[in-house]
Amino acid sequence: MRRILLITHMYSHNSGDLLISESLSADAESRSGWQVERLPFLYYNGMKGSKWLNGLLGLGRVYRAVRRNDAVVIAGGNLVIPRVLRFAVSFFVYCLVAFLLRRNLYTAFMGASSRSSWIGGKLYGLGFKMTKANWARDGHSMEVINRIANRSDTRLSPDGAFFCTWECQAGRGNGNRLAIVPFAHEELFWNERLTSISLQTYEAQYQELVGELKERGWDVRIIVTSEVDRTFGEKLAHAHDLQLFQPDDGVALLETVCDSCDVLVSTRMHGLIAGMLSGKVVIPVAGQHKVSALFGMISPEIEVPVQRVDEGLKDRIITLLRDGKGFVLSPETRARLLDELHAVWDSIDQDLARAGIE
Repeated sequence: MRRILLITHMYSHNSGDLLISESLSADAESRSGWQVERLPFLYYNGMKGSKWLNGLLGLGRVYRAVRRNDAVVIAGGNLVIPRVLRFAVSFFVYCLVAFLLRRNLYTAFMGASSRSSWIGGKLYGLGFKMTKANWARDGHSMEVINRIANRSDTRLSPDGAFFCTWECQAGRGNGNRLAIVPFAHEELFWNERLTSISLQTYEAQYQELVGELKERGWDVRIIVTSEVDRTFGEKLAHAHDLQLFQPDDGVALLETVCDSCDVLVSTRMHGLIAGMLSGKVVIPVAGQHKVSALFGMISPEIEVPVQRVDEGLKDRIITLLRDGKGFVLSPETRARLLDELHAVWDSIDQDLARAGIE
């Protein structure tokens, strides 16, 4: 029995992060021949008391957990964010302890953001020098990790949320239920910069979009997947008398999307993934690289109508809806993505077998 320490982004206030963590953890725990122990990516999370004190006490927690296990797998989410120092420090701590205790270390299904800071980039770079193998969830993240790590062997894998085998059981409505997953303007510039749209123009585009959708007979509702988006979501809901949902974990996100809409428009990546896993028509809006890269990864043979966040966004979305265009994840593609995810676990098993770890 191989003992695996699985590190995921637990205790997040983002239901998309929890969808990833819950999905890939459930799959790993059900894998034959693995005994899985879990810790949060921010290694001090879940500890009572002062965060600063826990930052020190948590080092012992990491040491003991790594020592108990044969291998360490840090599994994303968007966990490579060099400008967020607490992320960079936690990543480096896990990597260093695994290296000192001579445990095989892997990163899998990782998202990476290109905006950096000197110290965060250095900590990630040092950490990646200690990993045995790395898998990124899209081509953009693979390039970023290779650049930070100064290596060229990062491999591609789907996002870890596609481990989810949950099935939407709700019957289709009358086809006019549309959910919008909003994205706070300041978040567009937090990790990456794909647009220079102003706050006023950005929010006006969405206000006008909702107004026109209602005029055209759409039954619109708002789904907030992250606490930072709540204020913008409430603005839209209050201005147009809409229902607002804020699911608090991955399963609740899937259930909310399943029950509340036929079409989903989202700038949040895992809002889109929840829509795809629920069999909905999705219209992706790209405020960051990861949304465009997502569809390049899961459907390279089909041109998916990913919309950029800029002026004219409202009119382009209305046109797509009028023409019946959007993306629906086929059962065959979903099965392929799951096979590709399992191939990552298989590669780790093969590497551990070569190291004599049974």
